[in-house]
Amino acid sequence: MHPDGEFDLEGLSTALAALSLGGVPETFPDAPLPFEGVDWSSHDWLTRVCEVQHWLCLDQELHAGAPPRDLALTLFQGLDMPEPADAFVDEGGQIRLTALGFAQLEARVALAQQHKERFEQDLADDFGPAQATRRWLAGWEDASLAVDLDSVQVHAKVTTWTIKWFKDLAEAQPSRLELNPSYQRDQVWSTSDSQKLIDSVLRGIPLPSIILNQRKSSRIHEIVDGKQRLTALLRFIGCHPDGVRYARERSTEAAPFELFQRDYPAWKRALGIRSPEEREHGLPFRLSPYPKGPLAPLAGKYYCEIREARVTIQGSEEAVEDVFEGPSDYRIPIILYQNTDLEQIHKVFGLYNKQGKQLNAEELRNAIYHHLDLTRLLLALAGDSQRPEALVPFVEGTSWTVVPELLAYLDVSKARFHRTKLVSWVAAVLTHAPRSDAKGVRTPSTSRFINSMLEAVTSNARHALQDAANLRNLAAALTGGAALLRRLAGETVLGFAGETVREANGRSPREAERRRGQGGRVETALRFTGDGAIDPSFANRKGSSGRWEDLPVVAAWSACALAVLGGHEPSTAEAVALRTVTEGLRPIARHQGRTQWSYLARTILQWLDALAVDLDRLDRSLKQQLGASCLPTLRAVAAQAQESA
Repeated sequence: MHPDGEFDLEGLSTALAALSLGGVPETFPDAPLPFEGVDWSSHDWLTRVCEVQHWLCLDQELHAGAPPRDLALTLFQGLDMPEPADAFVDEGGQIRLTALGFAQLEARVALAQQHKERFEQDLADDFGPAQATRRWLAGWEDASLAVDLDSVQVHAKVTTWTIKWFKDLAEAQPSRLELNPSYQRDQVWSTSDSQKLIDSVLRGIPLPSIILNQRKSSRIHEIVDGKQRLTALLRFIGCHPDGVRYARERSTEAAPFELFQRDYPAWKRALGIRSPEEREHGLPFRLSPYPKGPLAPLAGKYYCEIREARVTIQGSEEAVEDVFEGPSDYRIPIILYQNTDLEQIHKVFGLYNKQGKQLNAEELRNAIYHHLDLTRLLLALAGDSQRPEALVPFVEGTSWTVVPELLAYLDVSKARFHRTKLVSWVAAVLTHAPRSDAKGVRTPSTSRFINSMLEAVTSNARHALQDAANLRNLAAALTGGAALLRRLAGETVLGFAGETVREANGRSPREAERRRGQGGRVETALRFTGDGAIDPSFANRKGSSGRWEDLPVVAAWSACALAVLGGHEPSTAEAVALRTVTEGLRPIARHQGRTQWSYLARTILQWLDALAVDLDRLDRSLKQQLGASCLPTLRAVAAQAQESA
């Protein structure tokens, strides 16, 4: 028995009660009824947790009418505890928390409070309810990435460098500074952000640490954290490697590269370079306008125009040129890893960024698991890598434009590795089975599911997705499925005199009529079923065309990839059948683990049925090409959903 006095039950009671107050995200079915406290001497605490469960973003829904023991098991399964029964004891029918259960619940409630406060702040800052809800859900996705630091061994030192040290590394031939490792996000700072950083330097304000990794047996320094800051510094003084490379390519006899180095504004004017081009290609930028103050004389000027100007840094006056290119007193703190495996760096990198919430879940995942061929393949397929052929040399003959073209057509955002997340999600659906227990298949959140796939590959050197041949098969399935989905989404389906024909690429009904006449077909069109083999209501809850929500993308793409793996090419009649099926499939508002999984399983299986895919053949093909079949999981989840309906 664990007496109440061992735990701060009063504090937890207050925190749970706070979750029952105020407005709620749009994904909640209802706002909880406010309550003031929790009775821990009865089953009341389980009832109260049920009332605020949606703030806790559990993987499974709690049903208040369930037997208390079953309810407690479901709660701690939803908190992703490996052994949920360790979280409580059953004393004559009374469910009491153990120390482990209390700690787990307290941690989740505290996290829920943080997300609730941010949601309320977003509303106060005039974000609409829909946008505040999306940001709330994204916050939970970011929080779900666990970093396992067991057996991590790192060799690091803390020091300080002048800006000139970075300049020298960047200008070495060949360059000794790698600003664009494939796990890093693209440049995301605006010119205004970069100007603010240079403003800080000129005022002597210290910058946060920059983290570098000096590769084994190499003089290359790879940027682990601080890319945006370092990019701004190098751009400002005109020595960013991308900018220098671009300047050499653009230079002409009238505007030689020497002019770029000596008088950038003149070079820029001669070639008609505009500000967006500066940012895109890493070229220099102007300082901010300063209406008054010590930096006012430097306002709106480029670095080459202010080299000899004097500024006060840490109490002493220096030339601007000395601050950026000399032995200045202004130094930047550095954390330098040496002789440390990239996998270990990426894990520490993940922990470092978790502390400050600097990166989102996709960026952290990409960094932590970047040592896997699978991770790099998913990154390349999504179009989030500038050099896919070099990133995954073990995959040959793949068209790297197919998936990005599909996602662009579906209007899926490409910001911050979001497309890589969707590719990873589909890959996990195809290849990775979540854990099962006596109650059935566990239904983890999206991030936990993708992470568990990558962790399974990491921990097993004999995993099927460690094999290059299986990865090539996966690449073929994802690209083939993307091509099929693009075709189904873009076809116009018409009926003519007893047969159905398709006009490719989404031609309008009027154009289809004209082409029908030109092609010698004089029969009268019997019916027009829409702009594609997929009803527009399938794509998003508003039922309009254009941007697809993530869940329909993953479900449809997974089904198409499975059709490709099964060697099935849909016929015209099957495309029409799919149109009928998708008329009754709408995206769900609530993305809770179990609800989300039920939608995916049901939708994928209905698509495969409409497309007349031979499931027995598909099952054999999956085992042969990917090393495992996802069909048992999909069937089990669909059956669970039907039983609980």
